[in-house]
Amino acid sequence: MDRSEKNNAGVPIWAMDILACPHCGEHLSFPNAKIVCNHCSTIGMVNNGILCFAVTQDDPSISWYTAFGGANFEERIKIPYTMSSLDTPVYKKYIQELLSENNDGFIVDIGAGDGRNTEGLLRVGAKHVVATDAVYESLLRLQRRLSKMNPELLENLLLIQSDVRTVPLQAESIDFVLAIEVFYYLNEDYPSALQECRRLLKKGGRALISERSKEGALMTCLLYSGIKQMLETGRTGYMMDGFGDNMLRSRCFTEQELLKILQSHGLKPIRCEGISVLSLIIGYLRGEGKIPETENVYFEEVTEFLKTYSSIAEHRRTHIVIAENFKEGFGGKSVARYSYRYEKR
Repeated sequence: MDRSEKNNAGVPIWAMDILACPHCGEHLSFPNAKIVCNHCSTIGMVNNGILCFAVTQDDPSISWYTAFGGANFEERIKIPYTMSSLDTPVYKKYIQELLSENNDGFIVDIGAGDGRNTEGLLRVGAKHVVATDAVYESLLRLQRRLSKMNPELLENLLLIQSDVRTVPLQAESIDFVLAIEVFYYLNEDYPSALQECRRLLKKGGRALISERSKEGALMTCLLYSGIKQMLETGRTGYMMDGFGDNMLRSRCFTEQELLKILQSHGLKPIRCEGISVLSLIIGYLRGEGKIPETENVYFEEVTEFLKTYSSIAEHRRTHIVIAENFKEGFGGKSVARYSYRYEKR
């Protein structure tokens, strides 16, 4: 099969066998840029080559990110000593290690945002990448960036706007799932994301899941919000992102808590490391003007140090877990927990 081949709606031919209705699990067709299920009728549209399924704005994290036009990591990773610029090379290291097993496998980057990790997947040779996000504008920025800088990479990429809990892909069709700092925004509904993650994975398939550590959350609250918010996070296990009245609640975990909940949802942890809390502290100091531009000469050395240190860091901003799906039982169907009527943009 020629990987560059696409159907009339611009959907890569390699993706047709793994796409599925998020409501009933049936295969999809794409007449006149509509997304059609024989059982559920029209359930979405293809907009600028992006498959757009309905997402609810009742979810606080979706409405919060939509108001900002989605994640904007691409801008921040270009600025030395921002937390994003320090963390992205660490994630790239883990992605390279994961993909060394199978570059031809099917990979899903859930909550991809504007694609800082999706682009990393493509650049290390991944051939079949699906990037999903609830915010259309984020995916559009990724598509436009690649179209301008590396259009050949688009042959290996499918972009989907969807909820992380109802990804429109066949059960047990995916070799690797990336979920990097996205599931913890679901708070009490966190288990539904793990259920969807395991549903997507083939038996033996692996997930790279990154979640905020409790210590990292406490440090974030202390630096940015003060003692009161730190103590509140310590009591509840939840923290607030953002500033002023525009705040978003999210969950944090001790390592033991995270490994236990993954195991209970059929995801066997085989490796747990993380991103050092140093990236948080360095990013905070930069924002406070305490890292002068003259220190930029050390930036590459710092990122290389953090990549190496991530495997032994005891004090983490996030946990990074490689987990394996060790169960079967979903068959070929996808049964959605949420059913939204698509409304054309």
